[in-house]
Parts: sequence; structure tokens; C-alpha cells
Amino acid sequence: MVIKNRIYLLLLLLFILLDETSNNYILQFFHTEFSGLEFVLFFAFSITQIFIAPIQSSFSDLYCRKKSLVFSLSFTCISLFVIFLFKQKICPPLFTLILIVFAKAGLGNSLPLSWAGIADTRNKNFRFSLGLSTSAIAFGWLLLLGINKLFPDLKANIYLIFVYLLLILLCSKYFRDIRDSRNGISHQHVVNNKSNHFIRDIQLIYYEIILLLKELKNSHIQRGLLAFFLWQMSFYCMNTLDIDLRLREFSDLSAVMMIGYLLGVVILKFCEKISDPQMIRLGYITCISSIVSYLILFPLLHKTRSLLLTSFFFYNLGTAFLPNVLFAMLSKERLPHEQGRLYGLIDSTDTLAFLISSSISILYSSIKLSPVFIVAFSFILFLISWISYKKFEEKKVHP
Repeated sequence: MVIKNRIYLLLLLLFILLDETSNNYILQFFHTEFSGLEFVLFFAFSITQIFIAPIQSSFSDLYCRKKSLVFSLSFTCISLFVIFLFKQKICPPLFTLILIVFAKAGLGNSLPLSWAGIADTRNKNFRFSLGLSTSAIAFGWLLLLGINKLFPDLKANIYLIFVYLLLILLCSKYFRDIRDSRNGISHQHVVNNKSNHFIRDIQLIYYEIILLLKELKNSHIQRGLLAFFLWQMSFYCMNTLDIDLRLREFSDLSAVMMIGYLLGVVILKFCEKISDPQMIRLGYITCISSIVSYLILFPLLHKTRSLLLTSFFFYNLGTAFLPNVLFAMLSKERLPHEQGRLYGLIDSTDTLAFLISSSISILYSSIKLSPVFIVAFSFILFLISWISYKKFEEKKVHP
């Protein structure tokens, strides 16, 4: 059983890794082929994900995770194939863009499905498994950098298509849903099985939308998601200093932050006996101490690069505790057939945070303020998040 769970987890981590790689590849495609329109395309892509991902992920609570994952992986592969056709001058531009947004942002949301699959396992060190999943997201960005260096653009496209075909095969052959019923529908009481399949699916989608709206009206969920939103905003605002704005003083910042995050995930592995609220507090103490150290010492030093890299190494080490432990806390409040709904909302929250942070980075770049301002802004967001988290922690929900 342990070996099966490890294979199950490994497959899900692989799906997350390649989902992040494909997302970044598509955004890279927007930038290279449609320069000047990339932010508009990025906005349309992100908004589609924000609204559709929770519905698709919730749908997997009713159908098998396996079927849902095969479906999402297949549509991601289709989006990559559409890019290939465009590069061969077969697909017209407008049709290409519509298909990509529909196939990937609309129907290819593998990340929340994979998160829900990990949550289904409820293994002994659940927080560490979630930490591995968020680490896989970071490695997805690195994998794309490696692919771009090893392969010319067209070959990289073909390589990703074949990788996704392999993923679909692996999911079909080796992935085993550990909780769903044989006929593929968990909530058989929702609709009459004898009804038309299309009508049944529409009824199920409507049913899940109603449940999603109920979740969003829950003040406990709102507080948890708001805390997560502010954490992600704080993180993404810092990340833009290196990746998007490419400021020399902040070069290599993302790599240092990633190393700090991975070390934080490793620490989670050995903290099974520490309670979830204690781990969250440890994360806050680590993050706040690191940023305060930077803000205090920044005016006193002539060269601040080493200070910044050190401070944000520990900042990201602390952030490794926060979302992974929060996810675990939220998952423990739900039954297995409700995990897809939860992680769909989490994925949309993360996408919204990234979208707003990207807009802020563009504004910051145009105004040309000192980098310390965005560090201070990031810190303020992080401090405000404690209010939402504290209220979330005060009201615990049991499944």
C-alpha cells in the first residue's frame, strides 16, 4: 500500500510539474509571437482560469479523478498542438488564440485536480506531500528554461507534445483513483443515472457551481483564502524584481528564494509532531524577521545585494510553511469528495494574486521607484495577512 501511494504521489507531482511548464510555455508563446498584446492575452488566459478551474476541479469530485486528469492532460496537449499548427502557418492567429485559451485555461486545469488527488490520500505526512507539490511548480519553470536551452523553439514544442502524450498514457495505465466508485460518479443521489448523459452533466455542473458559491459565502473559507491571497501577492511582488523587471541588484534573487523554499519543504518533513497553528506561527516569525532585518539594515549599507539575498532566502524558507500547512488545515475540514472544490478555489486565488501582482510590477517599472518600496509594499501585505489568518484559525470546521 505504501509503494502504491508513492507511485500515486509521484504521478501527481509529474502532472503538476508539466502543467506549470506548459503554462509558462504558452505565456512565452504569447510574448514571442504577439509582442505588444501579451498582457491582454495573459489577462484573458488568467481570467478564464480563475472562473473555470474551480468548476472543472469540482467536477472531479463527482467523476473519477483519473478520468478528470486524463481529460485535462489531453486538452493541454491539444493546446500545445495548436501552437505547433500556428508555427507551421496552418492555424490563423485569432483562431489559435481562442483555441489555446479554451483548451488550456478552460479545460486543461491539471494543477487543482492533482492537488485534490494528493489531498485524497491523507497520508501520514500530508503537509510534506503538499510541499513537494508546490516545489514541483517551481521546478516546472526551471524545466522550461532547460528545454529552451536544449531545443530550438519548434523542437521544444514537439518535445512537450510527446511528453504530454506519455503523461496521458501513464495516467490511463497506472493512475488509480483511491476513493471513487466503479461507475465513476460519487454522488449518485444528485441525478438520475438513467437520464441523458449530456443533461446529467449539465445538472452536475450546475450543482457544483451552487456548491462553489456556498463555499465562497462561508466566512471561514473567505478568511483562509484571503490570507493565502495576501501571502501570494507578497511573494509575487518580490519575484518580479528579478524575473520580470530584471534589476541587476536583484539578479539571482529568484534562484536564492527557490533554494530557501525547498529547504523549508525539507524542514516540513521532520516537523510532523509540530501542530499546524504552531507551524504557521513559525512561518510568520521567520518571514517577518527576515524582511525587518532587510528594512533596518538597508539604509546603513552601501551595497545591499548580499543583505537582500540572505534576507529573502530566509523569507522564502518561512513561506514554505504557510500555504502547505494552510492547505492541510483546509483539507482536514473536508471529506475526500469535496477536495476538488477546495483546490479549485485555491488555484483561482493564486492566479488572481499573480495577475494583480503582474499589473503592479508594470506600474512599478513605469514609475521607476526605488526597489525598497516594493519590498516595503510586500511586507505590508504580509503583515495584513495575519488578521485574516488569525480569524480563520479561531473558527475550526470539522468534516
